[in-house]
Amino acid sequence: MAKRTITVIHVSATADYLRGFISRYLTHVGENIYVGSLTTRVRSSMWRKMELAVATDGGRALLIHPGGSEAGWTLLTCGEGPHSAIDADGLTLVIRTPDAGEIETLETPQRDEKSPGHEG
Repeated sequence: MAKRTITVIHVSATADYLRGFISRYLTHVGENIYVGSLTTRVRSSMWRKMELAVATDGGRALLIHPGGSEAGWTLLTCGEGPHSAIDADGLTLVIRTPDAGEIETLETPQRDEKSPGHEG
């Protein structure tokens, strides 16, 4: 019997049929969050179909499963979104890219030539 491992999937802004497809294999536990045990073969097959659906219809998907990284898990993502995952020497780091509206320019304070203790 093939070994089954825990799998967590989160989707956002995806087509209804993709969420229906995922719910055939995993339990829907929260808003767009699915959890269950899958074999490596089934998980890989699901991920390929999810990547195709996101590339075709838009949205974003992420899948977390046990893996050989330093943290003990692997993160797969597809689609556009505010978060990106990078590998830093075996440790997965997730970075949030701010939207253009969230970026504030920091003004450099002007030095006051007549500040206390300064002769001028």
